[in-house]
Amino acid sequence: KAEYRPATIDVDGHSMTGSWTLVDGHNPDKRVLYMHGGAFSVGSDISHRALSVGIARRTGAAVFVPNYRLMPENSRRDGITDTRAAYDWVLENGPDGPAPAATLALGGDSAGGNLVLMLANWAKRTGRRAADAVVAFSPTVDATLSSPSMKANLQSDLMLKPLMAPLLKAPRILLLPMMAKHYGMSPAHMDQSPIFDDLSDLPPTLILASRDEMLHDDGARYAAKMEQAGSPVEFQSWAGGLPHVWTIFDDHIPEADQAMDGVGEFLGRYI
Repeated sequence: KAEYRPATIDVDGHSMTGSWTLVDGHNPDKRVLYMHGGAFSVGSDISHRALSVGIARRTGAAVFVPNYRLMPENSRRDGITDTRAAYDWVLENGPDGPAPAATLALGGDSAGGNLVLMLANWAKRTGRRAADAVVAFSPTVDATLSSPSMKANLQSDLMLKPLMAPLLKAPRILLLPMMAKHYGMSPAHMDQSPIFDDLSDLPPTLILASRDEMLHDDGARYAAKMEQAGSPVEFQSWAGGLPHVWTIFDDHIPEADQAMDGVGEFLGRYI
């Protein structure tokens, strides 16, 4: 049982909606900003409630999920702008109104995982208050599509194969300029490929991925680079046979329950 309390954020002349996921006994000053996945083009605070509820239930935190602007109606940069505005807002606003956060964690899956990892880097770079912890489920971190598992796991990743197979057939000499035009920035730009940022002095981070998914090595590479830079990170490589962002099946498959319990334990150390 949970309450979904709507909220609106004013961002550069437009209003961004979202909702708080609240369970009984929640602490309004203990907050999680959760960015939903969906290839930057679909999804909402409603579509990913299984994950926001799972986190809220295991942490007692107030979990805010913003509806950042999606492509292709909006630019990739618009979504980044909204994400950053949500970060600033949730530090100063809780489910009951204006109030500073006592603790803040970031969470996100797939495209949302990309956004929260970008946010952690951006907050550090701009001198903002750092999040206390970050969790990324099967994040995409490299828009140049350079991870070996992008091709190696094409056949085993039934969720991402239909989307990615046509792209991977294109020669890289054509693919990268095409993606730069599509996104309005270089695929290697740190705002959309956080693996190319400086990964030192980042918050404690947990990254989960399935060994059968195409984004497995994105998470593995990001965690390895964080570790090399001296930032605290844990990478969990889960057994094959699990789909992309399997944690959304919390309460339906044992591996999702186990993974989410681990996420709750991780976040409990910091928030």
